[in-house]
Amino acid sequence: MTQGRFRLSFDVSHSSYQRKIIVWLTDKAGIRGYGVAWDSVNPDQAGGTGMVQIVKLNGDQPLDWGNGGTVLAEGPSGHPALSDVPPVSSFSWRTGC
Repeated sequence: MTQGRFRLSFDVSHSSYQRKIIVWLTDKAGIRGYGVAWDSVNPDQAGGTGMVQIVKLNGDQPLDWGNGGTVLAEGPSGHPALSDVPPVSSFSWRTGC
């Protein structure tokens, strides 16, 4: 197994509720991998903050609109779901532990 680590940081924002963006790290075929998601959910969820999620893709079909993976963990972000100031999201990965 190759050892290494990286950190990907990105700004992301939504202009309306019930929107979700996932940044994926997948295998070459786009069938297995992990992602970090920012979801603006409904205004009455998570105290009006967006939700962050760790998502796993592990199936027979490649990543597509209808295949969003399985949520492994989620929680309120603490940042307003809709805001002129985007939250900074980051995804850290470490292999070979």
